[in-house]
Amino acid sequence: MKMVWGSYLHPELLAACQKRDQWALITDANLDHLVAKPLLHFLQHHEVNVSLHVFPAGEIHKTRATKERLENELLKKEMGRGGGIIALGGGVVHDVAGFVAATYCRGIPLMAIPTTLMAAVDAAIGGKNGVNVPEGKNRIGSFHIPEMCLLDLTLLQKLPSKEIRNGVAEMLKHGLIADRAHWEALRRTKNPLQESLIRESQALKLHVIGDDWRDETGARGLLNFGHTIAHALEKISDYRMPHGEAVALGCVAECYLSGFRGPLLEEVMEGFRFHGFGLKIVPQATPAAMQEAIRYDKKRSHGKIKLTLLDAIGKPHPGDHDLGGEELTETLNWVYHACCLHQPSYH
Repeated sequence: MKMVWGSYLHPELLAACQKRDQWALITDANLDHLVAKPLLHFLQHHEVNVSLHVFPAGEIHKTRATKERLENELLKKEMGRGGGIIALGGGVVHDVAGFVAATYCRGIPLMAIPTTLMAAVDAAIGGKNGVNVPEGKNRIGSFHIPEMCLLDLTLLQKLPSKEIRNGVAEMLKHGLIADRAHWEALRRTKNPLQESLIRESQALKLHVIGDDWRDETGARGLLNFGHTIAHALEKISDYRMPHGEAVALGCVAECYLSGFRGPLLEEVMEGFRFHGFGLKIVPQATPAAMQEAIRYDKKRSHGKIKLTLLDAIGKPHPGDHDLGGEELTETLNWVYHACCLHQPSYH
């Protein structure tokens, strides 16, 4: 995957697009007029055969129905294996567009243009994509690495604070699992949009992925830290809980499960609070409800769910840990009683 920084109307993107006979620009309704149309006109002005495909914004639209609708639109455009897909948007867009690219004509090239911090440090560069089903988040999907990721910092600088927090949660997670210095740098700055911090977070994620981009050896499973409980919380809230808030709570909970107590646990919680995370859950996320949602986690194998624990900040514990039993029950009880909010509000 080639990493390119600069305007999203970039000559390298244009040069890549001119090598294929047809392109589909996939985005969501939030970006249709403000960002997608200028890119569409830029490419068309340079005689790139490109069509615009827009679906409703939001996690609730990350579904098989959305993917099917987009595929039908590409079929009507008579796109073949000489075509490609440009994903322009946040995490939902990259998950859906990447899944389409992975399966359409058995796989066509994908260009990623993240417009959110979370997509820039996570969804647009990891090669994982998929959709949600009633049984859980990202249960249906594929692996498909973009040929190019083009990051325009000016797009990120226009984000509302809640969107920035979604990305910061992933960046803080990268520090927790792989680099204490990155964690320390983030918990001391109010400006996570610094290019150096974003590049560092991307590098940490890509280093963890290494040669295990298809998650076959388990090495990239480290990136799931915090997400087992996070995905359960999102499912319970019908995806009204922002991904960043859920990941923040998931990381705190899995630090507790790792044995973090006292000042060490407080440091983790304060690191997230520093960036505006409330660390609160809705009252319906009872320990029993969380345990039930976790049963459907996509990482389940042989009746058990594996996850990575930490020995210290920036230092993962070697090997996998079976999630279950008294330790899990204690952790979920602690999360519920420490973080329950009776008037939930996600802003």
